[in-house]
Amino acid sequence: ATALHVACSHRASAACIRVLVEPVRSNVASASFDHLSKSTPRPTAALTKTGRTPLHYACMSFRGLDVDAFRTLLEATVADRATISSAPSVGVAASIHCNTSL
Repeated sequence: ATALHVACSHRASAACIRVLVEPVRSNVASASFDHLSKSTPRPTAALTKTGRTPLHYACMSFRGLDVDAFRTLLEATVADRATISSAPSVGVAASIHCNTSL
């Protein structure tokens, strides 16, 4: 699990979630970070060994996130997902569950 997974399951603030969903850019020139942006997975897409995203952890948490923190995580997850131009990888597709039999 990543720091974002832990924060989502331990009632972190919206400010904390906001920091964790941003890519690490401090002390890195933007030109040297550009090559990482396509190959490095976004924090919201990171999967645990059991295939769970931080959003799963936020939803499963007994304590839960407050509304602002959950909104921050959800908006970052949607924004990150929208930036993926190709088909989802097997890991991401496997983490999305839909019941179409209803």
